[in-house]
Amino acid sequence: MKTVYKNNITMDPSGFVLLADFVPHIVQEIRYYSTYNFIGERIDGYEEPCALLTREAARALKVVSNELFVQGYRLKVFDAYRPACAVKQFVLWGIEDRHSGLEHRTPHSGPFRRFSLLVS
Repeated sequence: MKTVYKNNITMDPSGFVLLADFVPHIVQEIRYYSTYNFIGERIDGYEEPCALLTREAARALKVVSNELFVQGYRLKVFDAYRPACAVKQFVLWGIEDRHSGLEHRTPHSGPFRRFSLLVS
């Protein structure tokens, strides 16, 4: 049985949850929901600008977030669960880009990129 959450986002029995429900101080900048990403267009499968994670991963991030929050820091995520249709779009873009002669686009360059971490 599926449970409906905010804005018709559903959580199926696989254990995926909305990260913001577990980590209230988390900052989410889900760029694949917008055109502000390396492809320059909205990515298939991103129907809401929110991060979905397994319950276990969300709990682990909550522990870290709480420790950092008391020190004056907040975690920021740009992506989480990635739908299969999004991966397909990335692959197709890579194939088309290789043959088109276009340079890879990035929304930023320079000193803003300080630190990033992949949680899997």
